[in-house]
Amino acid sequence: MCLAMEFTYQVKIQVWNAGFIKEYKGFIHRLDEINNRIFLEQSDHGFKKIDFSEVIAIELIETK
Repeated sequence: MCLAMEFTYQVKIQVWNAGFIKEYKGFIHRLDEINNRIFLEQSDHGFKKIDFSEVIAIELIETK
């Protein structure tokens, strides 16, 4: 997470929510360590708040 945030790499985050696995893509804008959240900037310039406890996997997306 820190590497992706520092070098502005795009990531794919899988989360477990209400019995389903959901996938989000974007750039990690910041980490909120007090409230245990990731702020993910998505391609539509909106932000998605993701709780640490819901995260299953984070993967860097390679750019060519």
